[in-house]
Amino acid sequence: MSTECVKSGDQWFVRTDIDLDPQWRIMFRNPTRNYADLTKTHLGLQWEPPPIYGQERLTKIAQRILNENSIPRTITTTWRSWCIKYESAGWQEPHKHGAALITSVLYFDDDDSETVLEVEGREYRFASRKGQFLLFDGLTTHWGTAVKNSKRVLVTDWEYREFNPADQSI
Repeated sequence: MSTECVKSGDQWFVRTDIDLDPQWRIMFRNPTRNYADLTKTHLGLQWEPPPIYGQERLTKIAQRILNENSIPRTITTTWRSWCIKYESAGWQEPHKHGAALITSVLYFDDDDSETVLEVEGREYRFASRKGQFLLFDGLTTHWGTAVKNSKRVLVTDWEYREFNPADQSI
């Protein structure tokens, strides 16, 4: 699949495919406390994984994607990551993550459900595919439609600073 990048006003998203690091699958083996009842997740488990094996690799991938698509952001720290394992018919309510964040969703399974991003009033719909990586502004409203079977995703929020091209000459 080719990379898709949409920019509109202050909102943006990038959709691409990445290779799944085998270490990342470990996060789904033993879910810890389920936080789904405190979130917008329905019919699924949501938990904070143990320190992510390969988090540095995922951060480098995200920064490379930002650079390649001329998104003027520099990731400074990983703010938070969490796993979601949807059951059949599980879904996600519309929500946002926050102004000072870059959000990503990484898919570990294929499913007929869709993730919907709303950018400047327009909806973009993406079928869930293993290895698909969505990266978007934390103020982008997004949600997930009902899962047919089950689906696992890793969500990460990064803090960032605005990128200044003049920084490259220093």
